[in-house]
Amino acid sequence: MILWLIILCGAAYLWYLSRKTKGLDEDLSSALDSVYRQRSEFIEKIDGLRKELLKLRVDVKRASGDLGITKETTIAEALMIDERVKDVLEAFNIGGCSTCSLSDQESLEEAAASYGLDVNEMTAAIEKAIRSNGSEPLPAEPPAATIELEILEGGLSASEEPDPVKD
Repeated sequence: MILWLIILCGAAYLWYLSRKTKGLDEDLSSALDSVYRQRSEFIEKIDGLRKELLKLRVDVKRASGDLGITKETTIAEALMIDERVKDVLEAFNIGGCSTCSLSDQESLEEAAASYGLDVNEMTAAIEKAIRSNGSEPLPAEPPAATIELEILEGGLSASEEPDPVKD
């Protein structure tokens, strides 16, 4: 009889603990939802502040008359200085595709290095496009380093033609 009473008390206590645990799980889930929501809002605010800071930097450069492009200029900053920068970057095969891991927070030097390009050539082309006010055409072909990279990725040497039988 005492054994049955102990078993019954143990079962009642387990039921009580399971109910209390369920309430704690719900509280924890609610707290996590709140944390994730606040984190998303925080990230959005940081992104907004970064954009405002970038805009202020460009405005300061405009006011001082120094809109020069350097190796340290970020892609986002260069794009804010002049929208034709996008065309120059596309001429160098930088960005524009969904598989690129390019961030607009990268400097032009970092972007050029990740694509195997000469940063001085790229910054000179950007400066030329900005100074030309759209009167000069952009380069029709990407630089030779990019062409070689595409050939190497395709498995062809410069003198080979694709073999239709292999494809």
